Amino acid sequence: MHSIIGSWLTVLVNALDSYGIDGEEFLLDRNIQYPQSSDPSCRIELATMRQLWLDAVEVTKDPGIGLRAGTFVAPNTFSTLGLAMSSCCSVKDMLDLLCRYLQIFNTGCSMQLIEEGQETTVCIHLPKGASGQLLVSHYGIDASVSAIFSVISSYNIKRLTPKGVTLPYAEPENASLYSEFFDCQVAFGGDDLLLQYESKQIQQTIPGGNEAIAKSAEALVITALEQIKNDGITRKVRTTLIKLLGESQATIKNVASALNTSPRTLHRRLDEKNTSFRELLDSVRQEQAMEQMKNTRLTVEDIGLQLGFSSHSNYSRAFKRWTGITPRDFRNNLVQLTA
Repeated sequence: MHSIIGSWLTVLVNALDSYGIDGEEFLLDRNIQYPQSSDPSCRIELATMRQLWLDAVEVTKDPGIGLRAGTFVAPNTFSTLGLAMSSCCSVKDMLDLLCRYLQIFNTGCSMQLIEEGQETTVCIHLPKGASGQLLVSHYGIDASVSAIFSVISSYNIKRLTPKGVTLPYAEPENASLYSEFFDCQVAFGGDDLLLQYESKQIQQTIPGGNEAIAKSAEALVITALEQIKNDGITRKVRTTLIKLLGESQATIKNVASALNTSPRTLHRRLDEKNTSFRELLDSVRQEQAMEQMKNTRLTVEDIGLQLGFSSHSNYSRAFKRWTGITPRDFRNNLVQLTA
């Protein structure tokens, strides 16, 4: 299953907030805890993200939400990759970096630079299903290309405007919005996502770039990418547990079913990673408890139920094991600190 970086949720939340819609409540209504799920170490399944974009269009009534959302991107949206990008010495260096490590952002995507004569094309291959259908909604594609466009434009380099953009889906009714946004000709129905630039523009230096910092940051990116590749099953279990906790369905049977495997196979795969379902469930519950205790709209008892504890006493014992104090004392301390 392909996934996207958890911090991408912040882009969606900020976009929804700009319409006067509570982005955090929007996610909570869909059993996604925010901001904990937006941690860059968390991953969101592409199928989940696809549905979120479709729901976002429904609640905002704006099919152009993707283009708008991408403008809310920030360097930390891409975690360590963003840090490395912000230190690059030229636009070309930055794009080369994205080509090497785009899977930090989306494990289903790949990217290459195609240099032909005086033009350089940024070509992004998007994940497709067995029948050739895109696994991401076109609103999500809009947000991604808008984000890349916004990041490149943020360097404030003169004349850094694309010559053309090609999007891999049928022309929508609001097609004129795209040419206005990108300030260039936009085509639809391509096989890949394309951004075309004059090569001399791509070669321009970025003021403030630092090669030493960029190389140091790239080492962190390599480590993060290895973690994504090697920690797949534990990451998937943790992501699934976060979704199921709010439904009181966080059992190994349900998690295994969501991951299209059997409980026995899941036990074995976690054992190979020197962990267990019980350990991951306890860890996720602890993380979620720390976040939910900040939400004063929820009682201590409500939080325990949301985390799947059968009684308040069981939740209280677990919380004391995690922190050394009861959840009620913890809440009282938080109130005093914020008073």
